[in-house]
Amino acid sequence: MGIRRFLLALFAFLAFCQAAPAAGADSVAQDLSTAAQANVDAGHPHLAIYDLEKAIQASPDDPDLLRACARLLDQTGHPALAAEHWRRLADLLPFDTEARVALTDAGGPPSLPESLTRAPLTLDPGLGLWMNGGGRDQVKQVNAYNTRAPQGQHVRYLFVHVGRWVLDGEQSRWDLDLDQALIAADTLAGDASVQVWIDGEAQGAENVDPITWERLAAELADRVQVQRHFGGVHLAARCCNKALYPLYAALRRRLTVPLSLEVGGDEPEAFQYADFVVLKPVTAKGDAPAYAGRVSDLAAGFLNTAQAVGGKAMVGLSGLGADDAGKWYEDGRHALSGALPREGDTFMGVAVWGLVADDEGTVSVLAPDVWKQMELPVVRP
Repeated sequence: MGIRRFLLALFAFLAFCQAAPAAGADSVAQDLSTAAQANVDAGHPHLAIYDLEKAIQASPDDPDLLRACARLLDQTGHPALAAEHWRRLADLLPFDTEARVALTDAGGPPSLPESLTRAPLTLDPGLGLWMNGGGRDQVKQVNAYNTRAPQGQHVRYLFVHVGRWVLDGEQSRWDLDLDQALIAADTLAGDASVQVWIDGEAQGAENVDPITWERLAAELADRVQVQRHFGGVHLAARCCNKALYPLYAALRRRLTVPLSLEVGGDEPEAFQYADFVVLKPVTAKGDAPAYAGRVSDLAAGFLNTAQAVGGKAMVGLSGLGADDAGKWYEDGRHALSGALPREGDTFMGVAVWGLVADDEGTVSVLAPDVWKQMELPVVRP
């Protein structure tokens, strides 16, 4: 059965259940479920999901609403979000076969939703490097490094900070300044490319409707791709990537350049929405052995997940140790070596936290020893 016929049958069943005398569903939930069916009829399943989520807020213990929303989320490629509703349904109906089977299936490794396709560009191995608050002098340092470094250790992904997103319901927007990224793109030499780096909060995501997510994705895709200077988009949520999955999905459908996401730990679902995922670096401070252990533990779980789901991954390392930055970077590099999977091509390279500004606007520089360490490959011992 095609998705359209399936959804029409589903909503017909839901309408019947709500019309039954014993149902007694709240009128708001009934109106919203009717709107959801209308959006499915019009070919707008994401708007139907929005309606159903609102209906569930009005009637949170309605098993038919939970089932309808979970099925629709699964059908549109959002298994992690669907699992929340399946779990709630299983709590209400412990012997519900469909909910139990869905939750069992959700325990496996995530797969890429059929509606999302990977970017057509090849993702070459190499280094990533974060940059903000500087300008041409920073890019000259990158060019000088790439001139002397082995080709496999070139900085290929330069994450240049250009601004943030602001979530405010229908008034949500991008707050961007692309000047530094354009300067970097014009100045970079060789095989390096600018990845437009945008950050922001997830707070308020629950108040953003699907139409607004699609608008935001279209606006960013147009701004990035019309320039033809940029190699990709890098999004760094300060917390809670899950709340932003609708934005990531919308961007993935529109972008013709790679989309990368930044995560703080092992987030399997992130690989569904990104062409590659970057693990944030552990801050280089405290006890050196404890630091190396934390790098190893985080990287091992993250890379093993990437390997299991067939994803591409970069692991962040800080180049800004408190005293001997080169030694901190070396320790982190050795710890990462021990965490690499024994086979496969999951690992793309190290992403170096270095040419960045602090809260007061002071721009950091990488010590000569760190640049030297960056020339050395990360290989399993």
